Amino acid sequence: MHRAPLLIARTPVPGLAKVTLYQDTWLGHVLARHPEMRGMDGAVLSVLTAPSLVTLGGLGQSGVHNFVFTNDTIRSPSGRARLAVIVDPRDAVVCTALFHAGSKITSGKFIWSP
Repeated sequence: MHRAPLLIARTPVPGLAKVTLYQDTWLGHVLARHPEMRGMDGAVLSVLTAPSLVTLGGLGQSGVHNFVFTNDTIRSPSGRARLAVIVDPRDAVVCTALFHAGSKITSGKFIWSP
């Protein structure tokens, strides 16, 4: 099955030169579960290309821990939640993106920061 990319982002994370967000993931997962993300694909690209922090997340479908990309300046309209972009580092794909104010989305283990 051919998957159409919505965006391809170059990341600064060593060993993860680029990450792809596929259209089916954006429409069928991100927007279906997080409608507040409508129109935020540019913000997702910004978080991937210029993260403030990348931490280790939970186990993904590929059996490896996901990476959680955040940028402290990209927040929800209320300003309380950071945009978190969850990436499968093995397949170099975006799994989801959402505004998240808590710490449960990440183990807190440091992967990368500028």
